[in-house]
Amino acid sequence: MGLNARITAKLDAGIDAAVFERCAVALMANHYENVVGIEGGSDGGRDGDIIAPIAGEPDSRGRILVTTGDSLDNLKSSHKTWKKFWDAGETFQVDQIVMVTSNSLSDTKRRNIETYCKKHGLPVPHFYTRQWLVESLRRDPELRVELTGVKGRLEALTTKAPEPSSSTDLFGREEDLQGLRAAVASTSDVALSGVPGVGKSRLLAELEGTVHFVDRLASDYLVDDLFAMDPSIVVLDDAHLELKLLEQLVSIRSKEQLDFTIVAATWPGSEAPVEALLNDPTRVVVDQLARAALDQMIQALGVHGVRARSLVLKQSDGRPGWAVILSRLVVDGAGADLATGQSLLDHVAGFTNAIAGSAVLSEALACIAALGSATLEDIEIIAGPAGVPYADLIAWLEVTAQGGLVERTGDSWSVLAPLRSLIVASMFFGARKRRSWGSFATRFRGDERLDRTVLDIAVDIPDVEVRALADAWFADIATREIDEVPLALVEVYSRIDETAADRAALLARAVLGTPRELQTLYGDVRYDPIGRAAEGVLRAAFRRTCSREAARGLLDLAIDDDRPRHRDPEHPMRIIQSMAHYLDPDLGPFNDLRERILTYTLEWFDENPDEARWQVFAEVTHYVFDPRVEGNWSDPASHRTFTLSSGVMAPEAMESLLALWDEIDSRVRGDAAATITHRAAAQLCETFDSWSGLSAGATGSRVEVSIEHKLVGARGAELVLSTLRGLAARFPAVPIRVNNRLALVSSWNRGPISLEELPVGDDRLSRFVGTREPDDDIDVWMANRREQQTSLARELDELTAVEGVAEYQRLVVEASVRFSQRNDLCGAG
Repeated sequence: MGLNARITAKLDAGIDAAVFERCAVALMANHYENVVGIEGGSDGGRDGDIIAPIAGEPDSRGRILVTTGDSLDNLKSSHKTWKKFWDAGETFQVDQIVMVTSNSLSDTKRRNIETYCKKHGLPVPHFYTRQWLVESLRRDPELRVELTGVKGRLEALTTKAPEPSSSTDLFGREEDLQGLRAAVASTSDVALSGVPGVGKSRLLAELEGTVHFVDRLASDYLVDDLFAMDPSIVVLDDAHLELKLLEQLVSIRSKEQLDFTIVAATWPGSEAPVEALLNDPTRVVVDQLARAALDQMIQALGVHGVRARSLVLKQSDGRPGWAVILSRLVVDGAGADLATGQSLLDHVAGFTNAIAGSAVLSEALACIAALGSATLEDIEIIAGPAGVPYADLIAWLEVTAQGGLVERTGDSWSVLAPLRSLIVASMFFGARKRRSWGSFATRFRGDERLDRTVLDIAVDIPDVEVRALADAWFADIATREIDEVPLALVEVYSRIDETAADRAALLARAVLGTPRELQTLYGDVRYDPIGRAAEGVLRAAFRRTCSREAARGLLDLAIDDDRPRHRDPEHPMRIIQSMAHYLDPDLGPFNDLRERILTYTLEWFDENPDEARWQVFAEVTHYVFDPRVEGNWSDPASHRTFTLSSGVMAPEAMESLLALWDEIDSRVRGDAAATITHRAAAQLCETFDSWSGLSAGATGSRVEVSIEHKLVGARGAELVLSTLRGLAARFPAVPIRVNNRLALVSSWNRGPISLEELPVGDDRLSRFVGTREPDDDIDVWMANRREQQTSLARELDELTAVEGVAEYQRLVVEASVRFSQRNDLCGAG
C-alpha cells in the first residue's frame, strides 16, 4: 500500500483531535506568517491565531479553527463563544478565519459555511481539507508520524487523489477517453498534449490499470519504487519541463527490462523534444472542451444563472480546470449571480494561499498578476522583496502552470485572466489586505500596466483606497492633451460607478467637442479613431450605470446621427432604447431605468427646446413610455442559439410610469411646442399605438396579457390621446392616424372601446393618405380610393402651378405623421 493510501486509511480510522489541532496549526505556518497555537485552558473558540494578517493593522487577528468533526457545527460553536466576548464588551477581533478539517468538504457544505459567514458578518473562511492534509503529511514525515504513526519516505510514484475538478462527472470527453485508452493499449508510449487546465489529469484518472504519477521531489527513489509498485502506466506531468527526468524514466525501463507504458503530458508546441525521448509514441491531443459540455459541467458544480454561466464559460476558454476554479470563486452560494465585495476577496485569498503554499509565494503571485504579463526581468525584481530566490520562483511557476492558474507565453508569465485583478485586490486592498500597494508600486513607478490593474480592481471591488488611486489617475490624465488621453482606460474607469461614469463621460464629450485631425484610410476614407473611442466611453458609461452625463452625450450624438436605427446597434438611440426596455435573463426588467432616462432627457431638452431636440426628445419619450420590455442573449451553452424575450411591464410598474406622463403633456402644451416637428408628432403617435394596442391585448409579441394589463393600457391610451388632441389642429394627420388606430383596436377588441375618435379637419389630407377600415372589402376600398385620388388630383389641377406645388408639398409633409417611424427614424422632420 502506498504512502498516500496508508495516510488516508489512518485518517479514516480516526485520529486524536488534540494532536490534530497541534499539527494543523503547525502546517498553517507554511501558509501564513505569525501563526500562534492556542493550547490549554479556554481557547476562546479557536485553535490558533494569525497575528496582524492585515497590512498596517497590528491589532488585527486571524482565527484558526481545527476539527475532526462537522466544520459548520465547529464554526457555529466558535461563533457562539465569540458573541459572548462581544456581548460582554470585550475586544475580540475576527479579521480572518481559517478552517482546517481532516475530512473532505463537499461543495454544498462549503457553500453553507460561506452563507453562514455572510449572514453573520464574518469573513469568508479559507478552507484546508482532506486532500490538502494527505499531501501535506506525505511531505512532512515528522508531523505525519506524530499524527498518524505512518512511517516511510516520500515515494517517487503516487496514485494521485482526484483533484477538485475530478470530483465532477466527466463531461464531453468520451471520444478523448476512448482515444487515450486505445493509444495506451496499442503502443509503448503516449504523448498527451493539451493546454494547462484542459483536463489531461482528469482523463488520466479514468485509465484502467495501476496508474502512477512521478513525484519529481522523490526522483532519487524512482528505480526502487518502479520495482516495488510494478505500475502498468507511469505518468509524467509537464514532461517538457522535466526532460532529464523523462530520459531517466525511459532509461530505467530499458535497462531493467520493465514493462510499463509512459504517458508524458505536455503542452501544445512542446511535443517534439518529449516525443524524441519516448518509444514509438502516439500523440493524443486534448482540445478545449466543447462549450455545451463545459456548460453541463458548470451547472453540475451548482452554477445556474445565465449571466454567471456565461461569465464562467467565456473566461474559462474551454478549460475545465479553469471553469472549476471560477465556478467556486466568482459565483455566489446560490449559483445564480456573481460574488462581490470583501467576501469575494476572502474567497480568492483562501484559494491563492492554498495554491501558493506559503505567504511569500502568495505575495509573488499577486505581484505577477498586478503586472498583467510579467517578463523574466519583472519576476527578478519581484523575487527579491518577496523573499524567494528567483530560481525557486520560476520553478514554482512552472509547477503551478499544470493547473492553469499561471501561464507562460514566450518569456512572460501571466495569471488566469479573470482572477488577475481579484488576486491583486485580495493581497493589496480591501478590509483584510496583507501588503501595501505603495511598497510594490514604487518598484514599477510609471508603469501603465499598474494603471490598468488599479482600474480593473476599482470596477470589481468597492474599496476606498483603490478608488482613491483610480480617481487620482483620472485627475492626472484629464489634464493632458486630447491625443494623449488613453480613452481605452477611461472606458474602464467609467465602469466603476455612476460618479466615475459622469466624469468619464464629461471628458469624452470634451474630446468630441474639440477639433481634431482625421486619419485617411485606403480609398480616401476618413476615419476618426479618437472620436470613435470617445463615443465608446459614452456607450460604456451609459450601459454600466445609466449615467446622467453619458445620457446627455448620447442625446447630443443622436441629433446629427442619421443612420437607420434598426441596422446599427451602436446608434445612440438604440443604446437608450435597449436600456429603457432592458430585460435581464436572471432578474427581469429594471423599471427604474425609465424614470432616470426621462429625467436626464427632460433636463437636456429644456436647455434648448429647438426642432432638433424635439425630434430626439419625442423618440426617447416613445422608448420610455412604451410598456414593452425585451432582451436578447445567447444561450450560455451555444453562441448559435439566441433567446429573444419580450413582454410587458407589470401593471403596477405601468401605473407608476403613467404618473410621469404629465411631464410630456406640459411640454406639448407649453411654450416649447412652438418648435415641435412632424417627426416628433409621429413619435407621440407611436406611443399612443403601444398603449391602445395593449388595451386590446395586442403587444406585438406572443405574451398573454391580463385584464389588469388591459385596464392600465386603456388609461395610458387615454392620457396620450389627451395630449394628441392638443396637436390635432397643428398636425392634421394626427386625427387621421389616431382614428385609423382606434378602428384597428376595436376590431382586436371585437367590440366598441372607450376611446373617442378625433375630428378630422383636413379633407384633402384624408384623401391623400387614404384610410381603410379593418372590415372594408378590399375591392370596394380600392374603387373608393381611386375616386379619392382622382378628385384630389382635379382639385390640385384647378390651382395655379405655384399653389398646386405648394399644396402637394404640404400634403407630403403632413402625411409623414400618418406613417410609422419605427423601422427607420433617420429623415428630417
